[in-house]
Amino acid sequence: MSEALDTVSPESFAQEYLGAFTRKKGSIWPRFRWGIHAVQRRPFDLTMNHTGSIDFGFAIGHPTSFHVHEWNNQGDVHTGDGFLETGLNIAKIDELMRLKTKGLQISAIYYDHARPDLAQALMDLGWPMVPSKKDVTLGIAKVDEFMGVNPITERPRWTISNHLIEEIKQVEGYEWQEVRSEDGTYKDVPKKDKDDFCDELRYQLYTHTFIDVEDTSMIFAGGDSITGYGGHPSKGYKAPASGGYRSFAGRS
Repeated sequence: MSEALDTVSPESFAQEYLGAFTRKKGSIWPRFRWGIHAVQRRPFDLTMNHTGSIDFGFAIGHPTSFHVHEWNNQGDVHTGDGFLETGLNIAKIDELMRLKTKGLQISAIYYDHARPDLAQALMDLGWPMVPSKKDVTLGIAKVDEFMGVNPITERPRWTISNHLIEEIKQVEGYEWQEVRSEDGTYKDVPKKDKDDFCDELRYQLYTHTFIDVEDTSMIFAGGDSITGYGGHPSKGYKAPASGGYRSFAGRS
């Protein structure tokens, strides 16, 4: 036990050897349950608001993660479809996004602004790209909040289609990792391994609800003057309650 005290932080020692839980350890979202949050696949409801989120797989071995989310009138959200694939270029990402959003109105696609070049390439193709708010701690807390039960519906505020098996595995395996900083102090951070969908989910829930609180309005620039085809969000945007952008992927 004395050897362990020399090799781990005092907090980890207290938890693992003394049973004193003083820090975060293990699963980041322990409230997730397959039988509760993973639900039967169903068609999208075209009357609801649909948004997207994307985490670009620009690092070697990391997939691009894109998913479509459906928001109901109670403010609950369902992740209904998407893809998690490696080795994609912009043309292939665009093709798969068209496939997954066919026939839907997509009001916003929240993205990791670490790669504005990739987001701009998709915006140039007509997608409504919106930079995400990336505060990790607040994003994790927001997802945890949505894993709770809505007292009105008596259902979780966030659910995911059960055919998205790899994404569900990532949520289940999303864990805290203790790291030691240069000054010798310890801190808990999410383990950077198979976390692409988890990052994307944080972008979606935190940014979308943050924008709603800000009560700004969606302003589109460019595109056809009548249909809005090819338009993209400008400054002061907000994902509207009932959707405001028809993905050209739904056009024949």
